[in-house]
Amino acid sequence: MSDGLRLMRMPFDVRNALRIGGEVWSRRLEVDLGYLAHCRLVELFGDLAPRPFFVDSGRQGPVIFGYTSADQAALLAAGGAAMSESERRLETKVIPTHFEIGTRLGFEVRVCPVVRLAKESEGYRKGAEKDVYLRELSRLGDAVPGREEVYRRWLGERFGSAASLVRCEMKAYQQREPLFRQGRVTEGKRERRVFERPDVTFEGVLEVRDVEGFAGHVKRGIGRHRGFGFGMVLLKRPEVG
Repeated sequence: MSDGLRLMRMPFDVRNALRIGGEVWSRRLEVDLGYLAHCRLVELFGDLAPRPFFVDSGRQGPVIFGYTSADQAALLAAGGAAMSESERRLETKVIPTHFEIGTRLGFEVRVCPVVRLAKESEGYRKGAEKDVYLRELSRLGDAVPGREEVYRRWLGERFGSAASLVRCEMKAYQQREPLFRQGRVTEGKRERRVFERPDVTFEGVLEVRDVEGFAGHVKRGIGRHRGFGFGMVLLKRPEVG
């Protein structure tokens, strides 16, 4: 184990994950990889499962990146015989989380920009989640900024005083990405609930304003659904000059 934060990189064995999420798959629904990765990580590592994490669908096959306090040996021991050959090629490395005030870092983050409603509104029940752009659209009408600007402001608010966004561009956006969750048990069967949420990836440059506050955001992630593939702030090399 390590007291520092580690970045885990593990090939994503989708076949094993589909075995867990098979009910969704067998019903021919569009399966969210974040949900499947969550199931597989928890099955393998339990309390050591990386969170936040994200799934990179690369040319060589999907890979899971995640933050964890566990080193490679601890994760391999936890996964044991349940790990496939490809999963046993996982790697970890210690990464810095504390940067001096004024440090500029490149970043990329996949987020789910929603707000939980404090009261019933426009067909949404109290406590339901609503796309922040749709909330602003219903509140401001024609005066609402563009979707990207609304999401960018939301992201800046999530960082708060810990960091400022020097440059921030929307790299990818899916309007209604299905998310699958375990529901309650009814007549001996566990329900699966389908949530539709905005799926947005930002990249850009940020500037650290609060050393401890920024480290906390990196460790915890940004926004909601951090245990299902959203919110991981992937840091890149500091900018020079």
